[in-house]
Amino acid sequence: MWPHERERLHVWADELQARGELLGELVALELRGREHRLAGEHERWQALRREAEALRLGHLRELLGPNVGELPGLRMRWQHGLVRAIYVETHPKGPRPKLILEVLSAMLHRPVLRFLAHLHVALPDRDYAFEAGLLAVLGRDSCCARPRRVVLGPSLLPRRGVIAVGESLQGRPGLRPNQLAPAAQRGLCWLQRWSRIQSLPWSPLPGNAGERLIALEALLARPWR
Repeated sequence: MWPHERERLHVWADELQARGELLGELVALELRGREHRLAGEHERWQALRREAEALRLGHLRELLGPNVGELPGLRMRWQHGLVRAIYVETHPKGPRPKLILEVLSAMLHRPVLRFLAHLHVALPDRDYAFEAGLLAVLGRDSCCARPRRVVLGPSLLPRRGVIAVGESLQGRPGLRPNQLAPAAQRGLCWLQRWSRIQSLPWSPLPGNAGERLIALEALLARPWR
């Protein structure tokens, strides 16, 4: 999380606590623990970590929604009391894409996902209804989550070639500008669809700022050496 985001987070946590909301307490505990860790006060830091963990685990349904248990393959990375990354593993006998979309949609509207950066749903096969539905959710002003990076499909590694706006894949309809633009305007800068990068409405031509940003995101996603 960038420093300017942490500053916003402090202010936001204070506002939530003033309204008596559980999330504000959780974030405040995590931030206080971070301060003690940086000050070298490890015993106090560990005590606050345990307190925050107990609070989070005891109120998962309140934080993430009542149906979060419908996704057995759900994994999350937490930071400062907030969900920063989501990975949904799927399998043939697991929940259908329609149910995954319903549960994810409810989660993405939760304030605990306000600083979500990465969303990966490992559906094995292309599902146009799922893609269109997820983008519609991410494009809504009411959606708290504004991920910068969305990956659909099992692989994290993209292949060469960019999918043009409106380009069909294997006979299935392409994503139109009006489906992609709202999510892009809210911060989405990387959309990977089954190992290929989707061009977004603000990056129609090779070599412009949008394509350079996609190349930079690809570079930053590599492991540090």
